[in-house]
Amino acid sequence: MLSSRSRSIAVAAVLCFATALSAQQPAMKAAMSQDPHGVFTGANKHTVTGSYQLVSANGGQAVTLGADFNLDGAPDPYVVLSPTDRGDAAGAINLGRLQKPKGAQSYAIPAGTNLGAFSHVLIYCKKYNATLGDSPLAAGGMKHTDSMMQHDSAMSH
Repeated sequence: MLSSRSRSIAVAAVLCFATALSAQQPAMKAAMSQDPHGVFTGANKHTVTGSYQLVSANGGQAVTLGADFNLDGAPDPYVVLSPTDRGDAAGAINLGRLQKPKGAQSYAIPAGTNLGAFSHVLIYCKKYNATLGDSPLAAGGMKHTDSMMQHDSAMSH
């Protein structure tokens, strides 16, 4: 038989454990519903570091580079969504010229883009047709459930 003191300690332990679990649930749900994101690695002897996240904004979506983003330099850098690790791949979408080599910045994704068709976010040098930085997306990480049509045009910038 448990003493009164042992029962009190057991009940307190159970309550503490239950409270800790219920406190973790919102954080776990938030992590599970987090927008797709990743970290860049350099390519072709370039250094590209930092993170990005796909975010919903103003009724559309955008690729947002983190405050930790850094490119070592290139003459003609662009942010590209691509179905491969190449910026000139068929179906790749040029989101725009890199605004600055360091820091947070955002690039709108064209309306109607089927995000499930892409597997990489790239920093791409258009002038030399070279990938400068690459971040593979998690398999299925960019599935979009709305009835969006696929954006088939090649890079337009």
